[in-house]
Amino acid sequence: MSATIIGKTIRIARGEDSSFSLHPKNFEFTPGSKIVFRVRRRPDASSLLINKEVGTDEADEDGNIWIRIDREDTLNLEFGRYSYDIWVIENDIHKALRVNAPFEILEEVAYLKEGEPNGL
Repeated sequence: MSATIIGKTIRIARGEDSSFSLHPKNFEFTPGSKIVFRVRRRPDASSLLINKEVGTDEADEDGNIWIRIDREDTLNLEFGRYSYDIWVIENDIHKALRVNAPFEILEEVAYLKEGEPNGL
């Protein structure tokens, strides 16, 4: 399942695999650079709840870099609003692409297997 992105807000259902792509405009990556995606409870919190790094050499044929959020990354997070940052790291220099943007954990979606009672 893909994450929902509205403006700068990323919304993900808790406990589900999700992904989204980045394609920074007017930005040329240097060999060995990477994208870092970090989620904190609040912008001023020091502990990272989610920390993903993807090498820019892993971009697809259209130049998109995919950030994958595994179900385990959100499984134990409370519902609600968090804060995320996206950085490019090139030659030990950190360049902010987005800082303190909203990241929302939504309620899980329940799926029934065929033949299971649905309570309706």
